[in-house]
This record gives sequence, C-alpha cells and structure tokens, in this order.
Amino acid sequence: MAVSDPDSSQGPLAEFAALRSEREMRYQRQHQYHTLYLTATAVIFSFALTRKELVGLLLVVPVIAYVLLGRMTAQHFADLQIGTYIASELSPRVPGGLAWEDWTRRHKRPGRWLNWLLPLLLTFPGGGTVALAWTYRYVFTDASVVGRTGLIALWLLDAIAVGACCYLIYRQRRPQEA
Repeated sequence: MAVSDPDSSQGPLAEFAALRSEREMRYQRQHQYHTLYLTATAVIFSFALTRKELVGLLLVVPVIAYVLLGRMTAQHFADLQIGTYIASELSPRVPGGLAWEDWTRRHKRPGRWLNWLLPLLLTFPGGGTVALAWTYRYVFTDASVVGRTGLIALWLLDAIAVGACCYLIYRQRRPQEA
C-alpha cells in the first residue's frame, strides 16, 4: 500500500504563490507601458509644438500608442490565462480549493468597464487621434509635393494604428469565452 503525502497541496500552493507574483509583475508592466506612453507622448508633443517644422514628429505618436497598447494587451491576456490555470488546474488540487478566481468572476465591480475603458480610450487612441488631427494640414497641404506621398502613406498607416488601438481595447473588454 502506497503512503500518500499528508499535505499534497504544498506543491500547488507554492505554484499559486509564484503565479500570484507573476500576475503582480504583469500589472506593474502594464502600468509601466502606460506611463511610458504618457511620457513619450508628452515629450513628442512638447517638441513638435514648439517649432512648426517639427510638427511631422507627431506622426510617431500613433505608432508608439499601438506598440505599447499591444504590449499591455499581451500582459492582460497572459493574466487571464494564469487565472484560468489557477481556477481549473491548481484549485482542484488543494483541499477546499483556491476560490479567488471563481469569486472574482462572480463578483465583478459594477461600472468597472467605464473606469477602465475610458482612460485607455482617451490615452492611446485619443493621443494618436490628436496627433493625426494636428498633422492633417501639414501632411495634406503644407508638405512639399515630393515628400507628400510618403507623409500621406505614413499618416494613413497611423490612422490604421489608431483603429487597431480601438480594436485592442475592445478586445480586452469583450467577455472571454470559457
């Protein structure tokens, strides 16, 4: 007869603690990406608005928005995967379970979507949209004919990046399929 470990939940509990630390690290990264975007955008706008010939510099803002929001979205979905793993794999291996994931899914804060969604929309696509609006005249009328084609192509790619930011935010807020 095999002797079972009297406390076989130690391994899953240690793994749970490690995963909670990883989640905290991912939250910190999301905050860092957000802060980096705000800082970079403020610096770019500061330079571009001080001299008329630097207004084209604003065309980098939508690209930065898309790249950093993409990284934030990757952190978000990795966090969701960790939560699913905790609920489905670790919780059954611990006597009494690890009910945190189930509890948080059942007790969502009312109105939370507005608290979370509005700042992201104002920050990422918002900054990119302001940059596109500010550069519109420069790109389509003020730029030399030789450089205009490239600037128009870049402006249109930036518009796509702003749309992609909106999609990423929508995708994060959509209920996840179980």
